[in-house]
Amino acid sequence: MSLTLFVDGHVHIHPCFDIGRFFTAAQRNLRLAAAKQGCAEGAWQGALLLTESGAERAFECLRDGRLVPPAGIRVEHTSDEAVLRVHVAGERPLYLIAGRQIATTSGVEVLSLGTRAVVPDGLTFEEAMERSCATDGLTVIPWGFGKWSLARGELVRKQLKKRPAGSIALGDNGGRLRFAPPPPLFALARELGFAVLPGTDPFPFASQVDRVGSFGFALPDWQDNDDAPVRELLRRLGGLHTTPPYFGRLTGLGRFAISQVHMQIHNRLRAARTPV
Repeated sequence: MSLTLFVDGHVHIHPCFDIGRFFTAAQRNLRLAAAKQGCAEGAWQGALLLTESGAERAFECLRDGRLVPPAGIRVEHTSDEAVLRVHVAGERPLYLIAGRQIATTSGVEVLSLGTRAVVPDGLTFEEAMERSCATDGLTVIPWGFGKWSLARGELVRKQLKKRPAGSIALGDNGGRLRFAPPPPLFALARELGFAVLPGTDPFPFASQVDRVGSFGFALPDWQDNDDAPVRELLRRLGGLHTTPPYFGRLTGLGRFAISQVHMQIHNRLRAARTPV
């Protein structure tokens, strides 16, 4: 059966998130996105691409049964070790797909999507890119506020110039300011034949759990394959030379300012707790 796949391309299950609320919010937001694009009930599928960072291991905990959702939500294995199928009562099954977010010495992050391979933090950006591209996943360079400026932006530009078109992607996220112009590197990606893949990238605050699934991209003509969904997804994404259709909205000025202030406070508190 041919469906439309609605994908949140940048997802964290932060420790402060209630796991039941996480999956319920994701299903609700993806269902609303499908309805807004005119998809009939049963004609769409949802997927969350995890980008776990640091010590985050929610995927492993869900897979091993150490993290158990509340009644009405069931997690089951698939034949693909990088994919879990999540059943929320009364909803279509949702795919939860493993992946990592890699912190580099330059401050530019790298995402490895659709893989359980772990690339360590603390590498240079170039090393992280090489290690990620050598995994069985898709490598994405995600936009972040202030993270593509000046010399760091040049690092991203060099990667786009040296890689074959479609072999990697850039990432957008729902925390970007709605009325600001898009980053210039998005235009370069479009010119050189690279896709931009959006996702929510929720901040580590409990209230942000409701954003999961509210921003992402849609893939039409999705062939629902319960046996190997991640292989089909990576095949589609790895061959993309243009950006797929977005769903959801970017952040307004008020929420953007509040989120950035909260994030700065969070980072300073975390730094203060970290032993030197």
